[in-house]
Amino acid sequence: MHKYQRESTLEINIENENLVLLPEKAIIYSKFKTLIVSDLHFGKITHFRKNGIGIPRNGIQKNWASILHLLTAHDLQTVVFLGDLFHSTINEECLEFLSILKNFKHLTFKLVLGNHDVFNPQIYIDYGVEIMDQLKIGPFLFTHEPSEELGDFYTISGHIHPCVRMQGKGNQSIRLACFHFGKHQALLPAFGSFTGGFTIKPLKADRVFVCVDSEIIEVFG
Repeated sequence: MHKYQRESTLEINIENENLVLLPEKAIIYSKFKTLIVSDLHFGKITHFRKNGIGIPRNGIQKNWASILHLLTAHDLQTVVFLGDLFHSTINEECLEFLSILKNFKHLTFKLVLGNHDVFNPQIYIDYGVEIMDQLKIGPFLFTHEPSEELGDFYTISGHIHPCVRMQGKGNQSIRLACFHFGKHQALLPAFGSFTGGFTIKPLKADRVFVCVDSEIIEVFG
């Protein structure tokens, strides 16, 4: 039986580097004062509301409050958005968020482009966001989508929106967003609310950490 480890943040060692997992579904690479978040999908709630689907607007405020807390609560120099910062079509929610980023002039913002990041590149540049297809920091290669072609770098990706199914007594179960660390690559949970998720099936040697309220819990490994 797995003995669950519950922490408000959890530091793990990958490739002889320390990464701090946060319950807000983000990672801090302390050595480089870098925050890493994936799949924010800002603009998605506004997009659905404009198309007549009654998604509560308070989801937008929840997403913004969470990212702004991360930007102000930690000693950072760089923020890496690991793809799908926005949800395909530009709208007022997207532009308002980009405007907010201009208040953090001491930070460098980098966007590893995802499949939903289809705006004119000049829009990102105008708001001070560097864009790239992939990013190498230390022993890590940061990409939006995981790759089957594993090179010399440990790959950290998003895109999948990984979740794990937890089984309780009486056949009760719940799916929870998770960090999934394999031998050669890792998956980050989707940061944004209303993003959906894909249930993963970890291998025996993998490590899985779920995000529950204000805690990180290791459930597999």
